[in-house]
Amino acid sequence: MEILRDVAQQSGASSFLGFLSNIGIWLWVSSGAICFFSFITNTIEVDTNRQKLLLLTGTFSIILAVDDFFMIHDRYINQYLCYVIYGILAAVILLFHQKTIIKIEGFAFILAGFLLALSISTDIFQNILPIDYKYVQIFEEGFKFVGAATWLYFNSKVASFRSEIL
Repeated sequence: MEILRDVAQQSGASSFLGFLSNIGIWLWVSSGAICFFSFITNTIEVDTNRQKLLLLTGTFSIILAVDDFFMIHDRYINQYLCYVIYGILAAVILLFHQKTIIKIEGFAFILAGFLLALSISTDIFQNILPIDYKYVQIFEEGFKFVGAATWLYFNSKVASFRSEIL
């Protein structure tokens, strides 16, 4: 029953338990789905750089969704290791696809990265910040949520981008 029934059903808690976090996971999943759908169905124009970018950002989105859903960086793998790997993946994507990213929607990519970095920084330094824990959590989750929404926006722009030269 533990894996079949919803958490709220099992615990008798509110149906809104973890609501914003769940919506955030849907943002990651949606981002990945958009990237993979565009990657698979793109028959009009084949821009290999954009295709590679879609595959990379889609995969990264699904990794983030799985981590967020199963709380992997909180429970199973050292969070600092996860954060370093995420930073490296984002840097590799930017390094190898900076021209494509800038051409399509560079500001959204940088903004998403900045917001997600703020979320990670808030998580890392939450115990030394001179703010009550519940407020730190609001900032951490807020940065992550808006970062995920911005990431979805960026990936939808990449998926829908059509070059002027066909």
